[in-house]
Amino acid sequence: MGLIDQRLAAILVCTDCHGDLTEDLEASTLVCTKCGLRYAVVDGIANMILADATRS
Repeated sequence: MGLIDQRLAAILVCTDCHGDLTEDLEASTLVCTKCGLRYAVVDGIANMILADATRS
């Protein structure tokens, strides 16, 4: 089971560079494969606010 609903995961992209996202289950984050930004996921909800994202 993933961090977020797979239907949502299929359409989400990085809010900065529009790159694809992968799940890091251990860190509970979505990670951009293009620029490396990490978006926190809490209780199945991804925080896609650019100001809250962190770098890998």
